[in-house]
Amino acid sequence: MDSNFVFQSQHEWQKSLKQRTDIISIQNLLVTVNAGTDAWSRPKQQPALISVNLSLINPFSSAITGDDLDTSTINYGTLSKNIVAAASHEPTRWLSHAGLVKAIETAVADTCPEEDMLYTSEVDVLFPKATLLGEGVNLRLSRAYDLGTHSTVLHLKNLKVAAIVGVNAHERLLKQTVIANVWIDCVTDMLSMAAHNKLEQHVVAVNIPVCALFSFKD
Repeated sequence: MDSNFVFQSQHEWQKSLKQRTDIISIQNLLVTVNAGTDAWSRPKQQPALISVNLSLINPFSSAITGDDLDTSTINYGTLSKNIVAAASHEPTRWLSHAGLVKAIETAVADTCPEEDMLYTSEVDVLFPKATLLGEGVNLRLSRAYDLGTHSTVLHLKNLKVAAIVGVNAHERLLKQTVIANVWIDCVTDMLSMAAHNKLEQHVVAVNIPVCALFSFKD
């Protein structure tokens, strides 16, 4: 599927979209998965928080008018069950972080009662146990079907890093705790998606004065 889509940054992808109104959203569906790597880069079974946002090409007004889940919309209960089924695959098969995201995307497409009804889909999988210093590592795959575009972003969420920050002399004597978020856009290499542990180590090793983190304009 990806070979038929133009790769974009997340900003470019968002900017190219028309206004989305009818949206189906599932947030933080907790599933134990045999996918990804843990904080020590080991392929281990671990919890995952799965979020999916879907927008449709046509509004599901007939479902609203008739107060019935017809083919103009997607049953979020069925969608949730299919996502769990796709994520909770047999324990003998291990999936990469990206592999799990794409398996969920396939489950979403299979749940649609009609072909070509999706305008966009956004699949986000967060591994809260994949980091020792933060709140998790997540990978987001965004796709616009009629535009033929997609985007991937790797995110290290809320890393707690000890760093010397500040412009005053006394602030440079001791390290303070800094909450850092790191987004890597346009991730295409499967190995890069799984290299979050090395990325985290680089973030910890960096000690930049806070004045260097900002640019000032008149």
